[in-house]
Amino acid sequence: MKQRDLISHLEGHGCRLLREGGRHSIYVNPATNATSAVPRHSEIY
Repeated sequence: MKQRDLISHLEGHGCRLLREGGRHSIYVNPATNATSAVPRHSEIY
């Protein structure tokens, strides 16, 4: 899966960027308060 496709999916479900980490971008869903770490690679497995 491409990184941009995963980010589009997360943002489409109400997630927003919380912060940029060292090697990951951290997204949070305000409705459930769940976080997801998205690695900064072109392909995510």
